[in-house]
Amino acid sequence: MPKQTKAPMLKVTTKSPEQRSFMSVSVPEHTVMRQCLNWLDCHYQDLFADHRTKKCFIGAVVALFLEATLRKRKSIEEICLHLQSRKWLQEWTRLTSVSPSTLYGRLEQIPLSLLQELYRQLLDEIARHYIGKPGLPDIGPLYAVDSTEIALPPHRGLWAF
Repeated sequence: MPKQTKAPMLKVTTKSPEQRSFMSVSVPEHTVMRQCLNWLDCHYQDLFADHRTKKCFIGAVVALFLEATLRKRKSIEEICLHLQSRKWLQEWTRLTSVSPSTLYGRLEQIPLSLLQELYRQLLDEIARHYIGKPGLPDIGPLYAVDSTEIALPPHRGLWAF
């Protein structure tokens, strides 16, 4: 299978009124997450993962799960119900509804490499935005750190002690 060239999932663009509405309703303006969501293209379509997909594209799925994470939604069913009840979210993702089983299936199809690339693009965009800026007084520049916890079985993690 030939290597896929990924179109950037991050685009710095002017947001539509619906997207600005999402940002003002859901995510406080002063947070880093809001700034990162401003760069996210939730209409992104992956060449392979979205093959033969009619409406629930990878970009929208990532956007739904990011919004759900920010709002601390506890289940896929809650994400689906929230989508059905919020016009602004439907306009932002271009989805009017999605079933929990479809959303779960799409979640399983998101390539890990795509999420890694999205993370790298976000870090690059943040770095470009802050290049040449002095940072905080008495602290200096701040750096993004991935604090993902990886659980290992005891016999595999002995080196960590």
